Amino acid sequence: MRRSAALALALALPALPASAQGPAHASTQPAGAEGDARDLLYHLDWGPVALGEFRVRHEPGEAGALTIEARSKGLASMLFDFTLTEATRREADGGRLFTITGEFGDEDYDRLVDWDPGQAPEVTHRAGAPEEELTPVPQGLLPRSVDPAAAVLAVLDQIEAGEGCAGEWAIYDGVRMMALSVRDEGLDEIEADRDWTYAGPARRCRLGIERIGGFPVDDERETEETDFSRLLWIAQMDGRPTPVRLQVSWPLGYATGRIDLR
Repeated sequence: MRRSAALALALALPALPASAQGPAHASTQPAGAEGDARDLLYHLDWGPVALGEFRVRHEPGEAGALTIEARSKGLASMLFDFTLTEATRREADGGRLFTITGEFGDEDYDRLVDWDPGQAPEVTHRAGAPEEELTPVPQGLLPRSVDPAAAVLAVLDQIEAGEGCAGEWAIYDGVRMMALSVRDEGLDEIEADRDWTYAGPARRCRLGIERIGGFPVDDERETEETDFSRLLWIAQMDGRPTPVRLQVSWPLGYATGRIDLR
C-alpha cells in the first residue's frame, strides 16, 4: 500500500462531528460539547484477511482535536507494513494545526502543517522530506485546502445539520493534494456480516478521489481512478452521525472497514 492509499483509507474512517474550513462551506465551530470525547475502533479487512486497525479519538470544544492511529495487521504487515498517526487541532484564532507521522516499510516521515485563517499552510518536515521530483501543487488552492481528517468531519457536521453528505474539498497533507468529492446516495440498510459491528439504517456516501499535485513525476499508476469505488456509510449512534462502514473496491477485490462495537 502506497502512502496515498493509506491516507485515503484514514481519511474515510474518522468518527464524530467536528468542523473544518472547506473550499465552499464548513464552520470552524465544534459540533460537540465539552467533555464529549470518546474513542472508537475500526478494523480493515480484505475478505477474511485482516489488513489494518484504526483507533480514533475525538475531543470536541473550541480547541477540539482529532487523533487517528493506524497500523497494519496480518498479511498487510508482511506486504506493506505501516504505522500512521494523524492529529488535527483547531486553534482559538480559527487556524488549524495538523501533524502526521508514520512508517511505510523502510520510509519514516514526520511533518507539521499549520493553517492560519485564510492563508496557505506552512509545512515543516521534521523527517522524511520528499527527495524525488513531484508534480506541482496549485498554490491558489492551498488557502482553501483541508487536512485529510477535516473534510470528513465537515461532512458529518453537514449530516447533523440535515444537509446530507454531498460536497467537494481539496485535501492537503503537507506534500500531496487530492480532490475529494462526496455524493449523497440516500439512506441504506447495512446487513450484519460480523457479530461485533453495526447493522441497521445508514446514509450511503460515495467518495471520489483524484490526484491534484505532490505525487512523483515518474509514478506510473497500475490502476486508474475510474477503477476504484469507495462507499462510506454513516449512521446515527448516540445521537451523532458516525462512520460505521467503508468499502473500497478495485479490480483485484475489495477491502472493508468496520466499526467495532464490542
